[in-house]
Amino acid sequence: MKSLRYMSSVTLQSVQRAPLFQTVKLPDGRTLSYAEFGDPQGYPLMVFHGYPSCRLEAWFIHAMVERKGIRLISPDRPGFGRSTFLPGRRIIDYPSDIRALADHLNLERFAIMGTSGGGPYAIACAKDIPASRLSAVGLLASAGPWAIEGDPERKKELMKGERFTTKFWAGAVKHAPRLTKLVTTLVIGSAKWIFSQKWFVSRLDLKLRKTEAKEGKNLEEDYRDGPGPGERLALAFKETFHQGSPAMLQEAAILFSPWGYDVTQVNYDKIQIWHGTKDINAPLNQIQYVVDRLPHCELETFDVDHFGIAYKMEEVLDDLITDKVRQK
Repeated sequence: MKSLRYMSSVTLQSVQRAPLFQTVKLPDGRTLSYAEFGDPQGYPLMVFHGYPSCRLEAWFIHAMVERKGIRLISPDRPGFGRSTFLPGRRIIDYPSDIRALADHLNLERFAIMGTSGGGPYAIACAKDIPASRLSAVGLLASAGPWAIEGDPERKKELMKGERFTTKFWAGAVKHAPRLTKLVTTLVIGSAKWIFSQKWFVSRLDLKLRKTEAKEGKNLEEDYRDGPGPGERLALAFKETFHQGSPAMLQEAAILFSPWGYDVTQVNYDKIQIWHGTKDINAPLNQIQYVVDRLPHCELETFDVDHFGIAYKMEEVLDDLITDKVRQK
């Protein structure tokens, strides 16, 4: 039985319209890796992946953005995928990476959207990248803050509705980093092996196809390029941990700490936010804290959970990349 590791080298070559392994050298010498999906001549939209994830997360909407005339650019954050790990990195360091990528791609104007753990990075970009360059800013099921600088009591309020497993993970990362790294490395190694087994990926593919069919997705359109949802998810998982567990542990510590900037000082007009009322991965009360303090934003909620909001992507993209945005 051939492993997915061999299959991947074939199927990736078959996706002619989705350059998955692109890189740019940043001013400080680091490598930033990114993928592009959709229409190469379409309107540029950068999407910041969730946590833990990588640039291939956007592969699932390749057909959708192609149909909508969108050029979707998906960068890996430092340490994920093929982007160089950066010790001591902060959320507020990310806008400089995005400006460098935009310069490399000769993008005068572009839109951005942060999904899940990528949300705080999108807000930081809205704060530090001139509005003359950002045509639209969106947050999809975005992570909210766990801790606020100078307000330790606020954490109790923000943690309402948070799952025990997430609280446990946060505590382990903070108080037992060495043990957490050891256990995480073992778990990731085992998971990567499982995702390399054809039988497992085939079952995963069938399950995902059934779920997507129930949600009304056009499976023939979405996967006409070759790899099905199971293969795409397996490849995305393995790419996420291409460099092991360090980035996952580092970003957990980053997201569980104060973000390092004040959202009340984000003057971008306007940031669009979409969130699920049943989201337990990124509870609504946490992003509501941000909404209440952002000078210019608009929140729309759906009666779905964290992953169910992915099936609202068509509506989200239509709201974010409007005719007015395309003409800016």
